[in-house]
Amino acid sequence: IILIENCTDSDYNSKIDTKRRNDVLQGLNEVSGQMLPRVYSLLSTQYSQLAASKSMIGQMEAFLRQEARPPTPEEQQQYNKVIQTRDSAAKQMEPALTFLSTVCAFMPVEWMFVQNADYDF
Repeated sequence: IILIENCTDSDYNSKIDTKRRNDVLQGLNEVSGQMLPRVYSLLSTQYSQLAASKSMIGQMEAFLRQEARPPTPEEQQQYNKVIQTRDSAAKQMEPALTFLSTVCAFMPVEWMFVQNADYDF
């Protein structure tokens, strides 16, 4: 992320050789077709896990409320596993979303409109 910000920051640009900055930007443009689909795939997978975990937690809590009882040790262990899955998915999504936010703020719009891309976002 710092690399993307630095290549587009005017203060940084005045401190780095223009040829080097252009080389870095060209490199980022060349790998953008590989980076963005991988980040999108990670987000898609982790979001599915996050959504499924949140749904499962809601179902577990609703069941225990309906039964008006505390969870058994086995149920508590299963509940804790689902909480861990939810938290892990959220932790993995956060840096990916930060990365995409930076890319959207600083990189060329053309990246999103590639005609022969293997991704749709």
